Amino acid sequence: MKASHSLCRALALSALLCAVGTRGAVSQEEKPLRDYWARGEIVLKGDVVLGLPDGDAGPVQNTPRARAETGFVVQMLQGYVAPDRYGLLWNVMGSEQTLIFQGDVEYDWMPARGFLVRTHFRNIRKAKEHPSQAYKQSLHTMRMVMKGVKSIGDVDPAQALRKPAVLEAERTRIKKLRDELVARAKQEGVSKEVYDRITLEASQAGELLAEVVTDLKFLELQRAYPCVVREYDNTVVLQALNRIGQVGPSAYPALAKGKTRIWFTRDYGLPVRFELRDSRQKTILRSVFTQLKVNSGLTPDQLSSGAPKQARMLTISVNLSKSNWERDLNGQIAKASRDLLKYTVPVSRRKPPIQLRGTKRKKIKRPQK
Repeated sequence: MKASHSLCRALALSALLCAVGTRGAVSQEEKPLRDYWARGEIVLKGDVVLGLPDGDAGPVQNTPRARAETGFVVQMLQGYVAPDRYGLLWNVMGSEQTLIFQGDVEYDWMPARGFLVRTHFRNIRKAKEHPSQAYKQSLHTMRMVMKGVKSIGDVDPAQALRKPAVLEAERTRIKKLRDELVARAKQEGVSKEVYDRITLEASQAGELLAEVVTDLKFLELQRAYPCVVREYDNTVVLQALNRIGQVGPSAYPALAKGKTRIWFTRDYGLPVRFELRDSRQKTILRSVFTQLKVNSGLTPDQLSSGAPKQARMLTISVNLSKSNWERDLNGQIAKASRDLLKYTVPVSRRKPPIQLRGTKRKKIKRPQK
């Protein structure tokens, strides 16, 4: 019941794209980072083609590439407490997942799955790539993973995004357009063909409106945490990612000639926004954080899975020195899910709660029709 393997690759790519640029990004001395929490989103726009490393297994087995559909949005909340506690809550297509990683142990909670998974990663230092998405998606990891990738140059932060007044006017215009489209769709006598077209246009207007609102929120974050904006060639970024097994050669044709633009906070070097453009210079993958608190006194206990105390816990141990460790992990989780469903009685077939001796069940009077 986890997010698909290919989706995780796409999200890991977005995280590591930020990481690639960070090392060469902030030249001034950064302030110590004790903790942070941040809220943001990842938006995949258009037909994003991400190549997978050779031998990749999972839902896209025997498929050389994975596609992300138009307008795919992942909401996320993440936190970090020094030296090594990472937390990630993300919502993928309405399904929430919380990951807490520290040392070599990860806790994975999904309400839809119904049980908590505790995974002990053995031989973590021998792994080709880090196994935890909480670690990969962390802004702290993003600024620490890669070294030596040089940027093309700086971009004036004031010119990198539209002005607040322009965004406000755009928000008003798009909102009015969307409301008009919705009203037209509700009119009587509208044919199905016209209804479908109006609905699609209203949906597109809604996506544009959400993007404008996100930009306005990001400008507020940028006022609190001034940023340096850097631009990178995708070629060097993809080469670096290929060396660590995050993207395969099949992604090069679509992305190699594009550019990546990254916003780093001046004081801490955190990559709070980036935009990946393809060979046609269109932004196809965007990650934006709209809320950020740094060194606010966050404690390790505050980064928890949120699982109920009565939730069952499945304990798993996987050996990362084996090439099929991920298949082994997913197999154990899938088996536990089947066993849980097998021994769970459907609600409609459950007997009424046991009644204590000497008590009488009260009859419920139903109102007369």
